[in-house]
Amino acid sequence: MISLRHLEIDHCTGLTHMPNGLGQLTALQTLTQFVVGKNGTSPDLSARLRELNGLNDLRGELKISKLEKLEVSATESREANLKGKENLEVLRLEWNRGVNDDRVIDEDEGLLESFQPHSNLKKFHIYGYRAGKFPSWMVLNLSLLLPNLQEIIIWRCYRCLELPMFSQLPMLKVLKLEEVTALEYIENSSNGSSSLFSVRGNLSKRGKREEKSALFFPSLQELRLFDLRNFKGWWREEDSVVNNDEATVETTTETAGISLPSVAACEEKQQPLQQQLVLPSFPCLSKLTIGHCPNLSNLPLHPFLNEVEFKDVNAGLVQWSMVGLASIEGSSASGRNTSLPSFPSTLKLKHLCIDSVLDLVSMSEVGLQNLTYLEHLTIENCPNLSSLPEESLRGLRSLRSLSIRGCGSLTSLFLGLQYLTSLEELEIKECRALDMSDCDEENSLQFRGMKSLRRLKIGYMPQLESIPDGIHEVTSLQDLKIEGCVGLKTLPEWIHELKLLQRLDISDCPELNSLPQGCMKALQILEIYNCPKLLRICETRTSMDWPFIAHIPHVYVDRKKITIHAADISSL
Repeated sequence: MISLRHLEIDHCTGLTHMPNGLGQLTALQTLTQFVVGKNGTSPDLSARLRELNGLNDLRGELKISKLEKLEVSATESREANLKGKENLEVLRLEWNRGVNDDRVIDEDEGLLESFQPHSNLKKFHIYGYRAGKFPSWMVLNLSLLLPNLQEIIIWRCYRCLELPMFSQLPMLKVLKLEEVTALEYIENSSNGSSSLFSVRGNLSKRGKREEKSALFFPSLQELRLFDLRNFKGWWREEDSVVNNDEATVETTTETAGISLPSVAACEEKQQPLQQQLVLPSFPCLSKLTIGHCPNLSNLPLHPFLNEVEFKDVNAGLVQWSMVGLASIEGSSASGRNTSLPSFPSTLKLKHLCIDSVLDLVSMSEVGLQNLTYLEHLTIENCPNLSSLPEESLRGLRSLRSLSIRGCGSLTSLFLGLQYLTSLEELEIKECRALDMSDCDEENSLQFRGMKSLRRLKIGYMPQLESIPDGIHEVTSLQDLKIEGCVGLKTLPEWIHELKLLQRLDISDCPELNSLPQGCMKALQILEIYNCPKLLRICETRTSMDWPFIAHIPHVYVDRKKITIHAADISSL
């Protein structure tokens, strides 16, 4: 086997160690995983890390797993010679979860110190690292030692308090920090190496920049921050805030981190929020995901985002991200000078998801009306959201899909629908206080503007007793789904006016006892599930409702297809 070139074992989850003599396979080009053997395993059976030393033709991806089993030996791990593997593109280092997760194990820092890879590395993943900080080669010289790094993932590093300065990596495109639960700040400026200093340059007492600013995350396209439950902000330092009226620098020392003015405070001064700050921004960031970060209220600016997801954060962070950027627009449009680089005059955000923002009360706080390029909007599990004001929907003329789920306090929705002229899909579910049955003539006219709507889903709304009359104005509708509406008893007769309707799904509506009279020639699929009072329609073909379904090619009742014979149709 000495000529073996490829050994792919990345899905061998039961593997306990590597065979002794692995180092003799010097022609090996692919080794997807190296499993560290348990302490005490006979050296005659289990390969040590030093057997990687001569395998310098390895390329592609290498995962070194079960590092928690390794006896602390910097010499042995250094002999793995990761620095000599110039064709290696992806390196994954894994410490499996164990009983000591709550204890800082400083020996892991020494181990990682000896795992410095070659400068050609493109992706670096660290899972389960148990030390409180990272080794010196990562902290002091990362951008010099790994200039080609494009992706970093740090996952389940529960005790980590400090991170390397990733912001200066010239090629970094993806950064994911997940379950780094003890982390409070991304960068610490106590050693003077913070990117905040690098980007701002030196400010004189008059507030003037004395040196040209450096780029902050010059290539970063995707940022994911998930379950950083103690995360407070990007920089731990005193913050310099520029007062544009007096051209002076004020230093804020109220907290250990940066103290940023709220949007409301800036509006009170009649001054754009960003005009009061000297902050770096992500020049290329297009995708941002922030989840389970309850203490985070602001981030570096991100004016070029395409896709954003907020989950279990506070409303202030959403407001900072949306309204704060809108103030950049206002400054640009009015020709006022700011201390920031020039930004596009219109935000290009296309995807926005707001999930489990418990203190969000009104979407007017978020500044939706400024997102004129927005195509997909999801709002879910926001129990205190009570309104979706007309002005919030006014600018969403590019919106193609709108999903509102689990917003139990929402009581009004109709006003503003007329502006959603490009909307193709609308979903409203689990909004238990919303009564769409009360649809007067004015509200009905709101539906008329939705000329592109193709799919409509309404579900689990106990207040709903009838389908909103305004829907008959949506003549483009092709797919209608109704589920979990316990108060719904009948479907409206005007449903025949939906000439393009091809699919109708009805489920979990126990009081629904009849279907509209007549036939719908365009309807191709009818699905009925868990609606006991509708069962008689299929059981008795002489039912008054039978003409409604006799012409439909595909009818399913409780997930069973109903066969309709030609004789059934000709007898009508």
